[in-house]
Order: sequence, then C-alpha cells, then structure tokens
Amino acid sequence: MKSIKYLFYKIFWLFLIVLTITSCQQQKIEKNNLSNKEINKHQKIIKQDNKKSNEEIYIKSIDQKINANKETFQILSSPHFIRKPYQAFYAKDKNFVYFSSFTPGGFSKVTKIKEADPNSFEFFGDRKTRFTKDKKNIFYENQKINADKETFQILSYRFAKDKNYLFRYTKKINEVDINTFEILSSCFVRDKNNIFYFYNDNEEYIILKDIDVKTFKIIDNRKISDKNGIYSCMYIGFYVTEKEKENYLKNICKIIKK
Repeated sequence: MKSIKYLFYKIFWLFLIVLTITSCQQQKIEKNNLSNKEINKHQKIIKQDNKKSNEEIYIKSIDQKINANKETFQILSSPHFIRKPYQAFYAKDKNFVYFSSFTPGGFSKVTKIKEADPNSFEFFGDRKTRFTKDKKNIFYENQKINADKETFQILSYRFAKDKNYLFRYTKKINEVDINTFEILSSCFVRDKNNIFYFYNDNEEYIILKDIDVKTFKIIDNRKISDKNGIYSCMYIGFYVTEKEKENYLKNICKIIKK
C-alpha cells in the first residue's frame, strides 16, 4: 500500500515538473513572438502595388513616407537602435541610401545620401556615431566628408581624423596640428600651439589666443582656467544674428577670477 502511495506521489510530481517546463517554454516562445511583432510593427511596409517598382512606403518607426524601390527596399536601423540620442534612421534600395536624424523633436525629413553606394554602404564599429562609409567615401549623416578613407578613424561621437586633419562632424579643423592634438571634451581641443573652443553644437569654433596652452585646464563644462585665472566661456546659439555673434566672439571667455 505504501509503495502504491509513493508511486502516485512520484507520478504527480513528475507531471507538475513537465507542466512547469512546458509552460516556461511556451512563455519564452510567446515573448519572442511579441518581440518580433514589435519589430515588424515598426518596420512594416504598408502600401504595395505590384505593378510599380517604385512606390510610397510608409515607415511606422519614423512616421514618414519614402518613395523608393519596393523590391529592394531595406531598413538598416532597428527601431531600438534609431531611438538612441546619437543615432539615426538609415535605409536603402538598389539606387539610394536614405537618412533621417533623430532629435528631441522627432525625426527630420528623410533625405538621400546621394553619393553613397548602396551596395557597399556600411556602419562603423558599434554604430555609436553618425559616421558611415562606402567603398569610396566617408559620410556624416547625409553629407560626404572630404577625408582620406584609408586612414580615417573615429575618435568619438563628434570627432574623427585622417592622416592630415581633425574633423568635428563634417568640419575640417585646418589649424589643428594632427600629431599633437588632444580632445579634452566635446567643447575643447588642444594641440601644442592652441586651445580650440567649439562654442555651440554645430561646427563653429574659435582659437583662444589669450589662453596659456601649457597650464590650460577644464574646471566644469564651459568653465576653464590657466595660469592667469578662471574663465567662463559663452555658448552661442544658432539663432543669434551675425552681428551679435561677432560681438560675443570678441570676449567669448570672460575672466571671472584672477
């Protein structure tokens, strides 16, 4: 009698174990399916016309339409990837590579990277940048950069270099000594001769001629120091007039403590 009772309990517990394992597997499959559904939802091509090779394709992840070749159209950036602050939307068809920038206000209008070859277009490394390349050229966002492709190297989200020049986004910093420069922050670069200050988030900069290079230090964001004192450097926004900018640049880093 005891042996029958023991056998019953053994069978009962084996049944529960099998049921639990099956349930876990089913949950895992359902979770994976949901993940795939989510990706498909963001990349879904809505409008199709088999009579046309080109059509208006709606991309849900950026809420925009693209006129492209439907048979070869391919999204290169996943929905998760393009939502990173430093990333963007990329796609291609047999003719063009397409780009849209992700900003706090949403996505910019999709444009073609006209000189990019779709067959050889690719990203750099872990993609934490908007620098891209094809077999001939280097690009930042939708613009071609006049850089030496063989020696081109990404240094950060904003900065890159080749054998001759330092670049901030698409801007070539002609005055920088390529052999001695240091990127100190997103705003400041130093070489053996000068301190370069990038005073907004675009490509504009000024050489701080009155700052001592050897004793230069960054205190906090746009606050700096050298042997002569502590300075507060101004951020110049995009919407100031040229006249206002000219006046601001005359004393862009004001000394606040000697």
